[in-house]
Amino acid sequence: MVEVQDIFIKYGSEYRKNHKLTLVQHNAMSSIEKCRTSQLGGHKDVCENCGNVQISYNSCRNRHCPKCQTLAKERWVDNQKYNLLNIGYFHVVFTIPDTLNLIVYQNQRELYTLLFKTVAETLSELTDDKKYLGRYTHRIAISNNRIISMEKGKVTFKWRDYKDASKWKLMTLSADEFIRRFLIHVLPNRFMKIRHYGLLGNRNKNTKLKICKKLTNTPVLSKVNISTIELIQKITGRNLSKCPHCGSSNLKRFIYCKSPPNTIKTA
Repeated sequence: MVEVQDIFIKYGSEYRKNHKLTLVQHNAMSSIEKCRTSQLGGHKDVCENCGNVQISYNSCRNRHCPKCQTLAKERWVDNQKYNLLNIGYFHVVFTIPDTLNLIVYQNQRELYTLLFKTVAETLSELTDDKKYLGRYTHRIAISNNRIISMEKGKVTFKWRDYKDASKWKLMTLSADEFIRRFLIHVLPNRFMKIRHYGLLGNRNKNTKLKICKKLTNTPVLSKVNISTIELIQKITGRNLSKCPHCGSSNLKRFIYCKSPPNTIKTA
């Protein structure tokens, strides 16, 4: 399966030569290219029962990496069930005029922060008037599981058209344009992607949520902390604590500090 990493590795060097990137974009590209390769080190699990050897390399942990964010996304989604109320929800997307794209791109931290603030205020005002509800728009998200192919300098990926009975459709872009579209979503360092306002805002969140759950007859769920191994098993169906060959739990781990050297450490 073709991934963003494959596209960066094959076309990234040429893209860097022809385009001026910010430091954050450079770091994101570099991290994604190295993610889960020997360049970041890793570990080797040896089954002392059957002798099976399995090598795993470390993740880059960059928040823009599609591979790394799968786990973070699943953990976030799992945690949201404790915030849900017994009511209907709407997904609303706000956009800005394309004439402002350049100024926003050059001043991301300031204008994205302003966008968050104005969206919160706009929602509070418009939801009081029914005539503004029910409108629709959409955006195309780029992720590994949507990429279909990469050949002859072009990338083809699928997207769901919710205006047309949720049918899957294909879009083909040049590799150069694909990378450009990906990188414009790389945010400034320490910029929060998700912010909560109102009921889910940090101030007195637990108290407000408790009252709202009572008013909406929402069952109160006991929070269960799920480990990384359990979450990976939930996503992939694989139990990393057991040997994939014989099912034994008798695994011994050897850790690579960087690229696999001649000598390695025992975990």
